[in-house]
Amino acid sequence: MKTRLSLSFFVFLSFLLMTGCSSLAQQSKSDPAPTSDTVDILLIANDQGESQIFKLLLPELARRNLSAQVLTMGQADTVFADQKEAVQLNTLGSVSENAANDRTQQLDKETLERIATQVRPAIVVIGMSHAIQAQLANRFKTAGATTMAFYDNFDLISQSQYVVPWLETTTGVDELLLPGHYQAVDAGKLPAFANSQISISGNPALEQWDIVFLITNKAQEKQLLALDPKRPVILFTGGYGDEYEQWLQLFLQAMAERPDLQVLIAPHPKTDGQLERNAVAALKLANASVRDGATPTAQLATVADLVVTHKSTTGFQAAWQGLPVLFVASNDYTNILIDAGLASRASSWQQMLNQIHRAIDQPKRPETVSFNMLGVPEQSLQRIADHLQTTRFQIVGAGSPILEHLQVEEN
Repeated sequence: MKTRLSLSFFVFLSFLLMTGCSSLAQQSKSDPAPTSDTVDILLIANDQGESQIFKLLLPELARRNLSAQVLTMGQADTVFADQKEAVQLNTLGSVSENAANDRTQQLDKETLERIATQVRPAIVVIGMSHAIQAQLANRFKTAGATTMAFYDNFDLISQSQYVVPWLETTTGVDELLLPGHYQAVDAGKLPAFANSQISISGNPALEQWDIVFLITNKAQEKQLLALDPKRPVILFTGGYGDEYEQWLQLFLQAMAERPDLQVLIAPHPKTDGQLERNAVAALKLANASVRDGATPTAQLATVADLVVTHKSTTGFQAAWQGLPVLFVASNDYTNILIDAGLASRASSWQQMLNQIHRAIDQPKRPETVSFNMLGVPEQSLQRIADHLQTTRFQIVGAGSPILEHLQVEEN
């Protein structure tokens, strides 16, 4: 990709060299006078997926001399518990006790204004899992901040129910960051992004799985998990929500017919796994084990011969590693992997058994899902950090785009 450097870039670079300024995050004379609460990048995190990615982003921002702060709520409180840059929203004002479980909850006006006056970011990057994230972005945008929404899911936004409260609350962000090209046209048709620049950033979670698979010894991992090396292993990655329990039950009933298989169940990080443990106990499944979260899902996947999930993004991560993936969901559910024939879907007990038979008993050479096939760029963590650096540079007065900006045409 060609990067265009404007004349203003070279003028500003010369200014930096003459003044001995080494930070790309330095403010120009036109910026407000700095205070202790002024930051280059403010990240606002809620769910597990976006939180893990934002946590990976912090050292990349530091390497680029960008100051950062994280406002956390929900699962993000736990993910960022040991980070000095993180501040929990509930310490800054009144936040409903039910906010973590109710994505529609919003901050009261007094708390919203208190936060807006305590933090002064140049750029605000938010996840899309809670209405409060959109509410805060709306407020910071009125104060002059550049706002970006990061969507970490591989489903189309129009098919993701969990983002509905966010979509209903946002007044529009300056930029939307998506994992892949295939999601751009869908996003461009949504009213929430009518005036937003749509960019393809990739998803750093895929690269983290690359690292885990590279450093993990499969035979040793099986031994640590007390698995029989001669018997196939199925990893079931958990979810939550109204539909999830029915598909979990259906899957476990199918597993009762295959006692020869070893089943590892990784509950969703948002849950405590009690639902899965109760379901396994009720069916008296001796071949199923519910993991306690001590071993990351990516590490469990290294020993799997098949990954089964309801609608989790782990299906995409596993497929990228060349593992066969089975989505257990209704017939009307689809995603880019299923549409491209890179993953299977089962909507009944019998279909599950048939698909498991094909994957386990009649395995074929797995198709590696390439970034090109999904339209997902590589080195996404660096791309996102570079883009934030460039955007901060542009706010100061010069810079050039790093990410691919798509001109989305409505059909």
